[in-house]
Amino acid sequence: MLKFLKYNLTMKKNPLAVVVIVIVAISAFLLLSRGSAPKISGTNLEPQAAAITLAFGKDAPRYDFGTVSMTKGKVARDFTIANESDKAILIRKAMTSCMCTEATLMLANGETKGPFGMPGHGIVPEINVNIPPSEALTARVVFDPAAHGPAGIGNVERDVLLETDGGEYIFGFTAQVTP
Repeated sequence: MLKFLKYNLTMKKNPLAVVVIVIVAISAFLLLSRGSAPKISGTNLEPQAAAITLAFGKDAPRYDFGTVSMTKGKVARDFTIANESDKAILIRKAMTSCMCTEATLMLANGETKGPFGMPGHGIVPEINVNIPPSEALTARVVFDPAAHGPAGIGNVERDVLLETDGGEYIFGFTAQVTP
């Protein structure tokens, strides 16, 4: 295909074919980099225990999943993110520190945004979600302990980053992954 493209570019035999090939290649790249929303499955997927409430500007907590078996599937945790300030907070982007982790934002009105993953494993879209004063949203964080295969056994620490109009806000979890 490169020979064909080079021939067409240098010999100018069929400029329309070159344009079509470039458009098809760019479209294929965009579709593949976007990926599809992964299906969430596994026996441990119900969020464990009650949600953790986070407040912007306070120390970001870490949830400890404890021991997580690769064979038992994905695990999830809900984090409630409260705006305790007197003005709205704009969340521009959400992303995770690893491809084994996804975060979905669940807004007070029932709307969901995401799932969001690691930059470099797809496009990180602008989401522009406002959290009004004294309101909250829930971030459901899903961890797939089998994502890294046997090399992923041991202690892990992962983060979720919210890029806001007031700076970055990071929270996350730890786990001990077993086979």
